[in-house]
Amino acid sequence: MSDKVQAAVKRALGAERKATRSKSETDYEAAAAAYNDAARLARSTGWDLDMGPNREGGQPAENRQAAKNLYELAYKLEASAKLMSEKIHKLLAMREEAKDPEKWAAHKKAVDAAIRTAQAAERKADKVGTSEAYIAAENLYDSAARLAYQGQMHKGKLAASIGSDLFKRAAKMKERAAEIRAAAYKARHEAWAARTTLVDGKPPATMNLLDANGGFTAVTKKGYGSSSYLRGQTVWRPGSLLKRGTTGTLMEFDPKSFFQTNHDVTQAIYKVPGYGYPAAVWFDNATGRRIA
Repeated sequence: MSDKVQAAVKRALGAERKATRSKSETDYEAAAAAYNDAARLARSTGWDLDMGPNREGGQPAENRQAAKNLYELAYKLEASAKLMSEKIHKLLAMREEAKDPEKWAAHKKAVDAAIRTAQAAERKADKVGTSEAYIAAENLYDSAARLAYQGQMHKGKLAASIGSDLFKRAAKMKERAAEIRAAAYKARHEAWAARTTLVDGKPPATMNLLDANGGFTAVTKKGYGSSSYLRGQTVWRPGSLLKRGTTGTLMEFDPKSFFQTNHDVTQAIYKVPGYGYPAAVWFDNATGRRIA
């Protein structure tokens, strides 16, 4: 550690000790600023060691290790700065609470009730296992967090560790709901893909053209320099446009086509009843299942 970084860390530690003794908002702010200054100095010093004049030829191992240590120190110093800021917010909240204890007691009671409601919703979501239930729990945790933050407002600053924890819990509920939706979509897509397959290596003579999302792929222009619609210009359209049914009749197919990164694909073109353009369908040759 360089002398400058070491001195900056000592200043920050001294500022924290002073703030701990005085319980002063100003002293805590000074300690936070000192930690942030030390973090910036540690990071910039590490950068100079890591990406200095010899960067093209590679830095010596001791320089790279020293830089790594300084980067880690910077993260720890930033965490200490954040802790000082949290102590400021808690100090301000305690002062506000002392002004009107009854108001704060009522607020705490309301927050506790909101948390219990959110926790009950989470238990219900765990039991029923639906994305809708987890979204409901997410909304309740979010509301409880905002309620907790309301009581910790002072000079435009929001400080409530409980509110932060509740927001994190809300994010977990959102993540779980997304996982359930993704799993449900995958199951639906697999069932849909297995519904129509190649028959003896060929597309079926007739088939339901709607894809897993309820739409279809219209071929609006023939292939370049070709009289065929294979590999022509396509656009996805909603199934509601097919007024005369969704069953198409096979026109032509290419067993050596591709779809995105899959180059072992059969592309088939189907005539669509009552629609001005044919529709394209793709099958995976390896599984025989429909891709799109």
